[in-house]
Amino acid sequence: MPTAVLTKGKALVPFLGDKLSFIRGLDLLGLQITSEATYTILLPGLTNVTNRIRYYGFNCWLLQEYALRVGEVDPESQQDFVRRAELLVAILVRHIDRSAINIPGSEFADKLIDQNTGAPYRLDEGADTRANGNAGTYWKARLGALGQYYAGSLRALGLIGTSAHHEKLLVRTSRQVGRLTGEELANEFAHDIPADIQELFLSSVKRGRLNPNDIKTLAAYFDLSRLRRNGAEQVAYLSMLTGADYPALHTETPSYHRLTSLRLLLAHMQQHQPEYPWVSFLINNYDSQGDGTDEPTRRGWYYYQLNEYWQFASSSVLEALLRRLEAVPGGYAYLPNFLTQFTQEVLEQMAPDLPSQPTLDDLLTTIHQTGSEEEDFVDECLAAQTDQDPPLQAAAAFGLLGSIYQRNLPHLPQLREYAQPLGLLREGNFLAYAELLTQYRDWPLGQFIQHFIYHDVIVRHQYVAMRKMGGGHQSTLKFEIEGEWVRCLDTIQARFSTPRLNILLQMAIDLGLLNDDHILTARGRNFLA
Repeated sequence: MPTAVLTKGKALVPFLGDKLSFIRGLDLLGLQITSEATYTILLPGLTNVTNRIRYYGFNCWLLQEYALRVGEVDPESQQDFVRRAELLVAILVRHIDRSAINIPGSEFADKLIDQNTGAPYRLDEGADTRANGNAGTYWKARLGALGQYYAGSLRALGLIGTSAHHEKLLVRTSRQVGRLTGEELANEFAHDIPADIQELFLSSVKRGRLNPNDIKTLAAYFDLSRLRRNGAEQVAYLSMLTGADYPALHTETPSYHRLTSLRLLLAHMQQHQPEYPWVSFLINNYDSQGDGTDEPTRRGWYYYQLNEYWQFASSSVLEALLRRLEAVPGGYAYLPNFLTQFTQEVLEQMAPDLPSQPTLDDLLTTIHQTGSEEEDFVDECLAAQTDQDPPLQAAAAFGLLGSIYQRNLPHLPQLREYAQPLGLLREGNFLAYAELLTQYRDWPLGQFIQHFIYHDVIVRHQYVAMRKMGGGHQSTLKFEIEGEWVRCLDTIQARFSTPRLNILLQMAIDLGLLNDDHILTARGRNFLA
């Protein structure tokens, strides 16, 4: 229990507040907000956890069957129905294939399978909602993975909505001319499942028990990790992915960023056959400055990658700072002296390529003259990260920062024109920082580096950590400052975010556009043609 420090507005013992607990946290500088907003626009209806495309159809079918077979308007009744069905699917999939991933509830299902002695699986005990929360069940969220993972995507795609009877009751959307709805997707999901198999599945859910002898029979049709090739269900999912981004919104000029992203990604793979397909696509698109006949979507992915380079460079400086602090004898460092010393160590890594007494403009000029590109500096950052060489990592990060500024300086007006109407000029976006960077070009390079480390890394990290903590007791702070003394609490590993393109690739495999080795199939080539 948190220690009470206020009662009716009267301070009691404010110095006896509970001790903070430190957690790892993500986006420690708050710079991924722009990236997340960008890929949300470009791939609506997908998230980084909606890996399995059959869950879209399964959930529509499940809500349809609940309305037909149960029909209660009590949200808890629907929650239990959905939760039992999700646990049942997890047991089916993991019973036949322990290597199957991205199946909600799979760890809980594994425990049930390992402990089972031939008795029916108690879906009710493992899934039903609890008065004090859902601890001890397969999923904590009240409406299971549907509520936590898929509901937002299904809404965005116009496949589900809220019942008129209760705001917390979900329903699949009804058939409508001109677009795919939840009713059609539900029917296509069930199209190749015999009626007696559907009845067996649903009766198991209603009873809250799964007979082990039924697992093999049910798994043949309800293994959501696999999709039957060349069936009506597969066609429906392709229609879902390639339709208008927001089909329920009636606009004169609907966007098709999801479809265009799929086409661009497959075309890139067909031409280059890269080892890391979506990463290669982003880099290639950035190098070509997002040009092409599909300019709005390409420009969007260009803008995404620009902000990713920016957040990776800043995070690399933070990582280097923390690792250097970690090596300080005794743990604590006097901050003014530490900043001066670390700045000098970073400058020494840059010295061979720069004139004496260099300015920031000298760094930018050298980058331009040597022809170094962003990926060169990324590779240097990652190598220094592996070798645990903080000054070298920070030097490479500042090189990356200079490189993205140099490349994009002529394009800033066009990028701002693209981003502003879409609401993509989020806090911490690179375009805003580029304007500041222009003002710093005449600064001595050492002054700029020290200013960046203090204001744009140390102070910003403190601000972001405090904002995330709010009134709670969990902190993402990675260092502790007492007066002018600082010590490292934890280190990090700078990394790029994942923009859902990996999910799009997995869905392309499910739809038969790619094989498991990411090679275009005949179906994929026909799709592009």
